[in-house]
Amino acid sequence: MRRHFTLIALALAVSGSGCASPDGPPAPTAEVATLLAVLPAQAPMVFGLDLARLRQTAAWQAHATALRALAPQIAAVQAACGLDLADRIDRIVASAGGDGADRDGAIAVIKGRFDEAKVASCATALIRRLGDQAAITSDGKLTTYSARKRDEALLLLWTAPDTVALAPGAIGDGAPLRRLLGDPAPPAPALAALLAEVDTRSILWGAGALPALARDQMKGMGYVPDGFFFAVDLPGDVELRFSLRYPDEQAAMSSAKLFKVAVEQIKEKPPLPQLAGMLARAKISYAGRTVRLAATLTLEQVAALRAMASDFAATLN
Repeated sequence: MRRHFTLIALALAVSGSGCASPDGPPAPTAEVATLLAVLPAQAPMVFGLDLARLRQTAAWQAHATALRALAPQIAAVQAACGLDLADRIDRIVASAGGDGADRDGAIAVIKGRFDEAKVASCATALIRRLGDQAAITSDGKLTTYSARKRDEALLLLWTAPDTVALAPGAIGDGAPLRRLLGDPAPPAPALAALLAEVDTRSILWGAGALPALARDQMKGMGYVPDGFFFAVDLPGDVELRFSLRYPDEQAAMSSAKLFKVAVEQIKEKPPLPQLAGMLARAKISYAGRTVRLAATLTLEQVAALRAMASDFAATLN
């Protein structure tokens, strides 16, 4: 059981839900709603990242170089064609399948300050750096960027002049993107109900059905949630809010009590010394079917917790 308690503590490091008003969070903005409508209607999970807002925070200013280093491709694009993706991309909304092997369920929709001409020029420059020639073909909104001598291609679906969709898990396969070409569709009712709880104006947010691995991990705790939603904001420190939705109120109430005991035990006898201070401002509550975990952390604490979470995840594999 102590292993489960540690998992709860680490969950505060990697997820969080924006502070909701008494009337609930506002509906998604028109921009977010438009991007969500591109994603598969039956997507079990969706996530959003507002890079434009993130770039305005002290965290970005202090850690921009390190954050860029997390994606080496950004440096490659910058070197090849002078296009700084970390600066040009403003918002990403993405879906994920319910299982890691579901390639078709993973779609990313990216909005920014770029257009087809800039992307074509950059793709050509990148392929030339590989000693190859670019071949760019279009089929309606779907554009294929490929290298003539290699069996490699990147497909982008241009949903607007400044917005593209791609399937990261199916590079070179246009089928997942072609399935998006129908009329825009709202999320399925189960996902829509969870999204209604999230302030999508947050820097990072997400909602959906709990993945199978997470459900299996939580079976030993008595009740298994059927959904989650979270958001993260950076008004200064990192405000984390993470919520689990259960099948009924009794399950939520019992789980909230267990989580409170878990956090108090970790504060008293932390399996890792750093956890006691990090959980000092952690709060757990429940309302109806939903258990809410909230914490406020410094940027340094978040970095330490992510490292611990990574190590912990490695022990599960």
